Amino acid sequence: MSRDDYVQELIERYIYQVIRRLPASQRDEIKKELQGLIEDILSERTNNLTKEDINAVLQELGTPWEMADKYRDSKRYLIGPEYFSLYIMVLKIVLGAVAFGMAIALSIGFVAAPPASVAEGVSTFIGSIFMALLQAFAWLTFIFAMIERYSTKKFSFQNEKWKASDLPPVPVAKSAIKRSEPIGSMVFTVIVMIVFNTAPQILSVYVSGESLTVVPIFNLEMWPVFIGVFNVLFAIGLVKELSRLLIGRYNITLAIAITIINIANLAMSVILFGNPALWNPDFASTLQNLHAFGMTSNFDLQYYFELFKKVLIGLIIFGFIAILVLAVGIN
Repeated sequence: MSRDDYVQELIERYIYQVIRRLPASQRDEIKKELQGLIEDILSERTNNLTKEDINAVLQELGTPWEMADKYRDSKRYLIGPEYFSLYIMVLKIVLGAVAFGMAIALSIGFVAAPPASVAEGVSTFIGSIFMALLQAFAWLTFIFAMIERYSTKKFSFQNEKWKASDLPPVPVAKSAIKRSEPIGSMVFTVIVMIVFNTAPQILSVYVSGESLTVVPIFNLEMWPVFIGVFNVLFAIGLVKELSRLLIGRYNITLAIAITIINIANLAMSVILFGNPALWNPDFASTLQNLHAFGMTSNFDLQYYFELFKKVLIGLIIFGFIAILVLAVGIN
């Protein structure tokens, strides 16, 4: 790599690490400003630019995390300037998903078992959502605090050995991870997690007749046994998406980590959904006795219900293989 190419690439790396920690609306303007600032400093420093000069200039400017913090409207150190913007963004997303998921779960719960009075229903609704939001806030803050404390890949502000050459390259379009992808997955996972924990009866078939009959797909009597396993699956999924969000680009290390996580998820999912005790043993017979959806008495619903379970496991395995092939293609 020529000297000029090296200088330009290092500047691009530095600027990218700065602006990725700032609001999208500010990035273009700050990118131009930083580009001009660095070029002015270099031109004043020497007419015969060397690789050592660009390293020295960028080191004098400070780490990208410090520079990004200078462009913020206020100083915020709840988690630390390297992760604070990401923390706030994830916090907003998670709290919104928790509030939405709890509202759905509580609303359905009230329909199934109406409260004694409107006042009791309102107080239960508000109190439950508040406690859920409080717990989500506490856990997310704790997780980011641990990341801040134990992350070995971040650059310390007091580290005098920090070098501009340590900056990772700017990700190419193919390897860059759009923030919308892990964010969307996290929102979906949180909502499903809330529903599974607070209102599993939602996952039912509703048959209308003289009265509405609710036929659960899963065995609700055994649900307390299985919900712990589901929560482990949800937690693993959230860790995976948070890792993608933090790193922001595909690389070998992330690909290996995601593959290991996906293998663990696959094994647990196959064992979980393959367990007959998870499913409502009376699901097919109840629907058949109700003649749901115009079903005739000689229709073998149990056969198709068993087939559905096998197809579901097949889809889970197929999804894992598809993700693995995609990851290999990217890297």
